[in-house]
Amino acid sequence: MNSIPTVVLTNCPLLRSFMNDTGVLIFNKTTTTATTESIIHCQWLVVGSSQQRIVVEFDYVFIPVPLEEFITTGCRRGSVNLWTPGLENEKVEICGDRHKMRIAGVGRTLMVELRLTDPSLEVKFLMSYRLIQVEQPMSTPSHLVNPSIVSTKNYADCGLTSTDGHKYARVVSSRIVGGRQVVPHSHPWQVLLNDRGKFCGATVLNAKWIVTAAHCVNGSNPQNLMTEFGIHDRYRVEHSRVTRTVKQIVVYPAYNGKSTRWVHDIALLELFEPLVFSPYVRAVCLPSTKDFVRINDRTIVTGWGETHGTGNFRYLREVEVPIQSTDQCGLKDINVATTLCAGLCKNSTCDACQGDSGGPMILLRNGSWHLVGLISWGFSCAGLGVYTKISYYADWIAKTIQH
Repeated sequence: MNSIPTVVLTNCPLLRSFMNDTGVLIFNKTTTTATTESIIHCQWLVVGSSQQRIVVEFDYVFIPVPLEEFITTGCRRGSVNLWTPGLENEKVEICGDRHKMRIAGVGRTLMVELRLTDPSLEVKFLMSYRLIQVEQPMSTPSHLVNPSIVSTKNYADCGLTSTDGHKYARVVSSRIVGGRQVVPHSHPWQVLLNDRGKFCGATVLNAKWIVTAAHCVNGSNPQNLMTEFGIHDRYRVEHSRVTRTVKQIVVYPAYNGKSTRWVHDIALLELFEPLVFSPYVRAVCLPSTKDFVRINDRTIVTGWGETHGTGNFRYLREVEVPIQSTDQCGLKDINVATTLCAGLCKNSTCDACQGDSGGPMILLRNGSWHLVGLISWGFSCAGLGVYTKISYYADWIAKTIQH
């Protein structure tokens, strides 16, 4: 039996296992349900073998938290929470009125928790899980390396890498779900941005400018920012690793933070000292047209693993995520002109959160990698992410970095 119910409240439902690799959990509490508890707290544990990972699907979740309240205080009054034991800081928190959510590849153990601090709320959800076999180690997919192998003399060309012949084990992280450790230095435009211990991702545009999410640097002092390039292993002093300080921060003028749900979440950083391009540090290309990205395009997102920059994953990771339509995304107030929505893979291997905020979403076109999005935010990390759409800001970027 791979489902072990841990019941804190006496009337918590049981997690029912239909067979060894599947199970279901149903919770239904109406406003008339009698309870003497001031806080409702239930926990369940799902356990697989070392060769399996867990795929969770919610047919529906109804915990009525208005959007305005969610933006201000999150799921404070009630939520369904998921995390891998030992990684509680990476908890996935779900509330609101959600349907057909899939959270995949979350490891071989999963804690499921229902916590209600407002027992007057009407709450219901239906969750099913299944255990799937972990893919065996594999070499780098050819489309990640072969089209972008170039001569070492062409470091000034954008969107190219110099890796060749590297192999790596496919490692599934708990945060970049369905992701893998990258071929070392296969993303030479990737930047680690450090603001006194708060980490974000960023991307090299040219020798003097990098781009990141506005929420990573808005209100920051440029003197407190440190940018690092040529990194694969965050905890080792690699010979390829270089640092730069920041001269100025240019946040997109219309950015207004959380009050407008992070619309225009983009900022440019000018470096005090220009970069010297090498096999480990070089620029990404920018999209050439407004319709550069299409629905179902499979983009790649990279980062060190913890959204909002609080994680400590050691190696740079990548994950492929498909671009979704507004209907598939399910967030009605998304502005398709300024943002992209991606995730919810059909093969259940790339759902949930991807990488550090501000990091790159890239797309391979005509043999070069193009920056098409920046990691911005996700709704409860529940199977999709929202990204700043670079093509909308191409003119602003070009004018700013040419000055």
